[in-house]
Amino acid sequence: MTHFPAMILALAIGLCAPLAAQEGPPVTVRATASGGSTYTYSVTNNTARRSIVSVTIGEDGHGGVCELQALPSGFTTDGGMSPASATTPPGWTADAFIDEESGNGCVEFVSRESDTSADIGPDATAMGFSVTAAVADGRYAGGHFTVIFHDATTWSGWIESGATGRR
Repeated sequence: MTHFPAMILALAIGLCAPLAAQEGPPVTVRATASGGSTYTYSVTNNTARRSIVSVTIGEDGHGGVCELQALPSGFTTDGGMSPASATTPPGWTADAFIDEESGNGCVEFVSRESDTSADIGPDATAMGFSVTAAVADGRYAGGHFTVIFHDATTWSGWIESGATGRR
């Protein structure tokens, strides 16, 4: 009977250890601005088991609201985003859409379903995402982002600015 409190303590430590092992957010998106209205992103997947298949810039996933007031250069409601206004890593595509309620936009980068090798795997960073807005809009570099993992779960957070990782 004298070992019972020690067993409870050991169990509690064992259950809490996985929570303490993951420091920081499961995903980090960093942005740098250049040329006034071009924004370049790196996406770091800090998870141990999930791959990222979609990254949406300017979307608060908690409320599903688009935040970008300046749409990508060349965007039209009929034709979508001009291919010249975005770059992606191999195996990814880019598009933009408008939230009908707010009139604001979001930019979405999506990994091609046919090429899972392009997904951002666990403990990996992908670079090569960029978008040029029609005019400068600080929300591209300091607003929200939402990612979708391969298991259809999502994560939303704040875009961090540049190499320092500060918002």
